[in-house]
Amino acid sequence: MPNIDNETRDKTSPVWDMSQERALLEGLVSQRLHFFLIFVSALLATAINAKLQIQLQLLLTSGAAISWWIALAFSRVLARLDVTLKILSTDETHPFSQVNRELGKSEVGRGWVVLFLWATCLLISIAAALVWARLITVPSGA
Repeated sequence: MPNIDNETRDKTSPVWDMSQERALLEGLVSQRLHFFLIFVSALLATAINAKLQIQLQLLLTSGAAISWWIALAFSRVLARLDVTLKILSTDETHPFSQVNRELGKSEVGRGWVVLFLWATCLLISIAAALVWARLITVPSGA
C-alpha cells in the first residue's frame, strides 16, 4: 500500500492505521491477562479441593502446560504492542507521543507483567513436580 498523507487518508474510506493496531493489541493484552488470572485462580481453587493424589498430579501438570501456553501467547502480543507503541512514539503529532513527552517518558516498560506471568507459570510447574515427587500430597482424611 503506498504511503498517503494524513489529509488524503482522512478523506478516503477507513484504513487500518497504527492507532487502530494499538487499540486492538491493547484490548488483546487486557483480555489475555484477565483470562490468565482467572485461569490461575480456578486452577488453584480446584487444586485445593482435589480428593486424590492422581487428580492433583494431572490437574497441576495440565495446568502448568496450559499456563505456559497462555503466557507465551501473551508475550507475543505484548511484544507486538511494544513495537506498535515505539512506531507511534516517532510521530510527534500523535497523542501517545504528546502524553509521553508531557510525562517525561520515552519508553513504555511492561516487562514486569511478563515477569509475573513467567514466575506464576514456574511456580505452577514446580508445584506439579513436587506433587509427582510426592513431596506434596493430598491429606488422607480428605
